[in-house]
Amino acid sequence: MARRLFPLVLLACIVCPALVVSDSEKKPREKPTVGDHAPVIPQKVTAPAVALADAPPPAPKINPPPPVVDDAPPMIVLPDVVTALVGMPTKVKAQTNGVMVRWFAKDDGLAMIDGELLKDSAITQVWANAPGQYRLMAYTSLNDVLTDPTMCLVVVHGAQPPPQPTPVPPQPEPIPPQPEPVPPPVVTQAAHLWIVTIDNVSKRNAATTTVLTDMQLDASIRRAGHQFKKLNSTTAEAQKFMPMVEANGGIPVVVLMDADKTEHNWLNQTPLDLKLPTTSQAFKALVNKYTTSKVP
Repeated sequence: MARRLFPLVLLACIVCPALVVSDSEKKPREKPTVGDHAPVIPQKVTAPAVALADAPPPAPKINPPPPVVDDAPPMIVLPDVVTALVGMPTKVKAQTNGVMVRWFAKDDGLAMIDGELLKDSAITQVWANAPGQYRLMAYTSLNDVLTDPTMCLVVVHGAQPPPQPTPVPPQPEPIPPQPEPVPPPVVTQAAHLWIVTIDNVSKRNAATTTVLTDMQLDASIRRAGHQFKKLNSTTAEAQKFMPMVEANGGIPVVVLMDADKTEHNWLNQTPLDLKLPTTSQAFKALVNKYTTSKVP
């Protein structure tokens, strides 16, 4: 009987191990103490090493290819002849393996656009304003090696443009004609003078007083054959000389008349000669200007 039950028990243990309880599990669980709460230090988990045989092999290092160096020498070729019309820009293109083409005109009168200003330095534009033959030069370089300058002949056809008018320098403004000088007035002289002075006796200044009270001057004038009269501006006789006073701008004034005439005998009509001189010498010179009988 026991032999029959043993296989069944063994099978039950395998299928349901919870039915098998050890003696330790049957004991009641004790309460944890303070010491049981000691910190637990986690252990470092190390990944399993991979076998070197399973890792892929490193990629081989590939160096960049060395730069290709063109061993060919620099070259530049220009057309032998280029034709153009007067004043019309014409394209000239160079065949070259160089990096940059430099252009320059060998002859005066040929204008051009520098190749650096264009997208392709192997091309330039040339023109001329007069017909003729002009030399155009160009050179280039490659790998720091320069070529010799090569030449292209530019033949320009067309009529000669009309010459530019020569600018006329500005002419100075014409000087306006100058008025002819006024000839000095003709002084009419008389053999004998009638001399009259008009002033305000009560308002004479020192110079007027000196001249009109100079007895030697008065005597010398009379000895030369002239008449001399001194009038006060307040008298009635002085009123007939008012035109002379007004022409002078006021008193004192001196009037010289031709004693041998009764009409149109006023001689010193020049304004400067109407003023009474301030010295006896100047008075004598004024009298002698209008007479042929000089006062010594």
